Amino acid sequence: MRTLVTDRLTLEPLQAGHAEGMFAGLCDAELHRFLVERPPESVEWLRLRYQRLSRRQSDDGREQWWNWVLRLTHSGEFVGFVQATICESEAEIAYVVFRPYWSRGLASEAVARMIAELRSSGVSAVCACADRANLRSRRLLQRLGFEERPLPDWRREDGVDDCWYVLDGDALQRVAVHEHPALTAEPTRECRTSRPSP
Repeated sequence: MRTLVTDRLTLEPLQAGHAEGMFAGLCDAELHRFLVERPPESVEWLRLRYQRLSRRQSDDGREQWWNWVLRLTHSGEFVGFVQATICESEAEIAYVVFRPYWSRGLASEAVARMIAELRSSGVSAVCACADRANLRSRRLLQRLGFEERPLPDWRREDGVDDCWYVLDGDALQRVAVHEHPALTAEPTRECRTSRPSP
């Protein structure tokens, strides 16, 4: 993994030291309306979680866990995270932008940059799961070219109405990225993934 830069954002590979900066944003109850995870119990709890995720892979080594925290480049403010769980050539992604930063296009900007990084790393299909009622998230995926497909059996849960989106083939190649190539950092030796998220 490496640090990534877009027009407005710096995507930093997740580390335990990010816990304090991310804690307040992740405690917003409204943010968790469509999330599986509950708000973090404490900064220390979040730090320990991030410490585990910063190993960048599952215990059996079959999955890579790629997690980035999102920061505004001009101010350093923490605004959310993006993540990918990679197994062979397929990645499942997730993303969160804190509520004060909604409706600015930051999620689309960050997700597009992550997808470009996955694509350049050999990923041939990117998947995402969204609650059917989460129209904001579904519209983001559609704008990026994701296609809604039948929900896999392993993803079905009683009482949960999820949509399954896939980006592959030509659509994956067409995802555009707004970045500053000269500012993109050198690679670091890290990696991450299944659905744990920051």
